[in-house]
Amino acid sequence: MTAPQPQPTPARQPLQLQFSRVVVRELALKTLEREGPEVPRPPRVPVNLAVNLSIYMSLDGRQSEVRYDVTLTPDPRWQPYEVRVVLSGFFATPEEGRLDDLGDFSQRAAPNILWPFVRDYVYRITGDGLYGPLLLDPTYVGQMIAAAQGPGVAVGGPVNTAAAPKAEPGLPTIEPVPKP
Repeated sequence: MTAPQPQPTPARQPLQLQFSRVVVRELALKTLEREGPEVPRPPRVPVNLAVNLSIYMSLDGRQSEVRYDVTLTPDPRWQPYEVRVVLSGFFATPEEGRLDDLGDFSQRAAPNILWPFVRDYVYRITGDGLYGPLLLDPTYVGQMIAAAQGPGVAVGGPVNTAAAPKAEPGLPTIEPVPKP
């Protein structure tokens, strides 16, 4: 008589997701005083970038909100701006019981999906500015995702996954993701 063989666990199906919408919560441009002597501008202007990344989940685990709050200050010798972009991306799944999968997606993939929106708004708002458009490096998002995956600091600022947003008319109630 042979011992019964353990049955392999069936592979989990990939999570079905829908990118519902992007909501721009704040978009601001302030032109600062130009600092320092006239010197040739480098091909890429250095940018000080402060980022807060917040992730909120619905109580039923079927919706998430991933919010970027980004403040940028390029080198004031060439582009004396202060730019702030606060935007949220909303993601939904028709599946129940996939809270962990949706949370994982929201921390690892959603910031990658939303970063081009941040870059685009920064470029657009500075495009008509006195010192020309600011083009952000697309690789900043990798540093922010790494910070969101565990304790750490994103470029220029802490990752915040604890503060809940205020309720807004027409938006679902979403709770913060607890830190592991």
